Amino acid sequence: VGPAQITWPAFFDEMEKAGLKPWVPLDNMKYGFRLMVDYLGGKTTDAAIRNAGKRYNGNASYGDDLLVKVKEWRQRLAGRNVSSAPAQGDERMASRQRFLRHDRGEDITVDGWDGPETQAAVKRYQTFLGVTADGIWGDATEAAHLVFKQTGKSPKVSSSNPFGIVNVEGLQKIAALYGYTGRIDNIWGSGSAAGFAKFLRGNHGYPANQNDVLGPVMWAAIARWLRGRWGYVGNDVPGPVMRAALTKANDANKREL
Repeated sequence: VGPAQITWPAFFDEMEKAGLKPWVPLDNMKYGFRLMVDYLGGKTTDAAIRNAGKRYNGNASYGDDLLVKVKEWRQRLAGRNVSSAPAQGDERMASRQRFLRHDRGEDITVDGWDGPETQAAVKRYQTFLGVTADGIWGDATEAAHLVFKQTGKSPKVSSSNPFGIVNVEGLQKIAALYGYTGRIDNIWGSGSAAGFAKFLRGNHGYPANQNDVLGPVMWAAIARWLRGRWGYVGNDVPGPVMRAALTKANDANKREL
């Protein structure tokens, strides 16, 4: 029983409420995959996949089996012959994943495979570095990465920001209450990041051992802030609804502070 085979009658009523017909194969598949997506909660780590499989089927072994298949498909999508090659990723990619996980706070699996979660993490890092955020760690990204490793600074300050909203001046004003002394100029640099992280640490459970970089752990703290103050009701994964609440919070603080 998998995402393309919903058989539990308790789900049938939910499907019909959503306008889906359980007896229609395509509708059955759509609902099954929606369930799996919900159970994953925006995460594709090994632990998240195993847990989603367990919740989906009510059996821990199903989660283990699902993870085995996911790793196999990562290899297939990378063009590898899984019938003759063991599950082994690229060591250079694994080294980059270790950096992204331990130095940048990304919740990704260190497995050497250039999968979707790794590509998304690379894009966030590229945005920070000021290079094209395409998810491909090429020569330009490597050069900027080496500058950052040697100096501790992004080689290029971008007028954009990592949050995916149009304006961050309200967030900068919050950061100014927590030590940021720069201009309120819609340019999200290290000073803005440090002040905002301090705000989240002091008020919304952002761990003291985490750095000032926007990543999954900080997004979770932002989600707690938005739920408590700005009416956000979603999960910890940034998306259109969370960013709408963040825009509301930013604009209000821009006016009032």
